[in-house]
Amino acid sequence: MLAQSNNGILFVLSAPSGAGKTTIALKVLEKIEALERSVSHTTRPMRDGEVDGIDYHFIGIDNFHKMVDEGRFLEWAKVHGYYYGTLIQTIEKSFSQGMNVMLVIDTQGAATIREKKVANTSIFLLPPSIEELEERLRGRKNNTEDEIRIRLAKAASEIAQKDNYDYQVVNDIIDNAVMEVCQIINGERGKGKL
Repeated sequence: MLAQSNNGILFVLSAPSGAGKTTIALKVLEKIEALERSVSHTTRPMRDGEVDGIDYHFIGIDNFHKMVDEGRFLEWAKVHGYYYGTLIQTIEKSFSQGMNVMLVIDTQGAATIREKKVANTSIFLLPPSIEELEERLRGRKNNTEDEIRIRLAKAASEIAQKDNYDYQVVNDIIDNAVMEVCQIINGERGKGKL
């Protein structure tokens, strides 16, 4: 279990696949000091342009299950056929250095963090519409038709969980969504926290 810290805040950013959570997170991280992204471990194959240790820590399924058995993950989930997880040690290291941490995770991971009653500020990123979400998924050019259908079907159940989050932000215009997420983070840090 993650040790509670007075040295940092855990921010959870979730969204349906294609809603822009990674893009928003990267832009927010450029603007806010003392905030870093926790790089998740995953069993999915590396995509073109991704870098191991920067985008994800890409590991084999046996290694992933070993880490689960050892209790090393704060949260982990199987998403679209692959496993993803956040190491407790990574967050604790950031907190010990006085950093705030942003987790860019799916709704399953966020639900696990809620169930474990880990202190966090959660933000749900909404697409402007399902039609726009589908257009974004198709624009990626790295998903098969079956993968797009699966992600769209899952999006409805993910969006239905938006009220479980502290804040909701619509990603209609990227710069506006980035500004809104920055305001949320700065506001939370201004509540006597870092």
